Amino acid sequence: MRIAELAKKYEQYGLDRRTIDYYSSDKVNLIPYRREEGSNYRIYGEEAETVIKKIIILRDVGLSSKKIKEALDNPSYFTTAIWNEHIEKLQNNLEKLQKHYSDMIKYAEDMRDSGSRILPIIKLFDDPSAFRATTSYLAKLQKYIENPDSLAELSESLPADLSDFSNSCYTFLKSIIIKKNHGLEYDSHEVQLSVTRFIEQSKRFFGSAVYLLYQIVNSIDISLFNFSDEDAEMYQLFMRVLGICAEWFRLAKTQAAALDFNEFEKEYKEQIQKIDLEVGESTFDEMTMIIDYIANIPSRISIDNILKLEDVFNSTISFEIQSQGFSDETSEQAINLLRFIYNAFKQYVTVHHLSNC
Repeated sequence: MRIAELAKKYEQYGLDRRTIDYYSSDKVNLIPYRREEGSNYRIYGEEAETVIKKIIILRDVGLSSKKIKEALDNPSYFTTAIWNEHIEKLQNNLEKLQKHYSDMIKYAEDMRDSGSRILPIIKLFDDPSAFRATTSYLAKLQKYIENPDSLAELSESLPADLSDFSNSCYTFLKSIIIKKNHGLEYDSHEVQLSVTRFIEQSKRFFGSAVYLLYQIVNSIDISLFNFSDEDAEMYQLFMRVLGICAEWFRLAKTQAAALDFNEFEKEYKEQIQKIDLEVGESTFDEMTMIIDYIANIPSRISIDNILKLEDVFNSTISFEIQSQGFSDETSEQAINLLRFIYNAFKQYVTVHHLSNC
């Protein structure tokens, strides 16, 4: 092969064309070659590659160019004992390199995981107070359960894109109340048909649903969490980031469109840069992680996840609704309807899961 091919083959070992040319020169004459017939090109064969491999090894074990030349000029240099020494040194170098890059990977992972000031807020929700905040909001839904027409009134005050989803919630709630009052069970065909329709509507208005849910979460009184000042500041930052993501879902409308992160970055470049300047680091990766997580929630719904909500309906939800100051009869109706809706969705997820097994 010609010198260009040879250099390309061994460039990953630090051997460039100039080095090959040096050891091939008439002055040094250590790498054998022949002249191509009809031209002045050097052609290198297997013997040349053997010498080149020796040069690479000797350089990696620390020999200078002068010492390498002396070794190559002396055939008796390459004894078994010398090769063993070189092998041992190369193995030591390998261990050092492995440790070096293992350390670099660990340092990079540590900086990646500790650098974010946004995602750690999620860990704060492991606190029991977060559970109370969630059930407290569920209790506020009682006014819509008691009077579904108030949900219709809400829809009229919303922009068209949000009104569509709000109306679908109203239609679903009214249909469930009517079917329940007619004595239908949560697992009946009629009730399951209403659940199916609502889920299909939610997929259609996915972006609006995400935005409205964000508004719900954002309305929760932060004092319910009993955060420290530092955690409260982190929570507020997280909600600002979540707000940008929610607005993007509303704009994108569908799950697939929301996952176009190039378009997201272009649309919200100024808002992202503003937060980046405040926190002193890039927040784009965290935002895309949040968007990806939300967009894929439907695909992650399972009966196990639904069952985790059982505690909400079996413990604190009753207390929370009753603590809102409603009558015992109204509270009981709200609790029973929430349980009915929960069981209807659980039945849907169970059947849907079984149909895919």
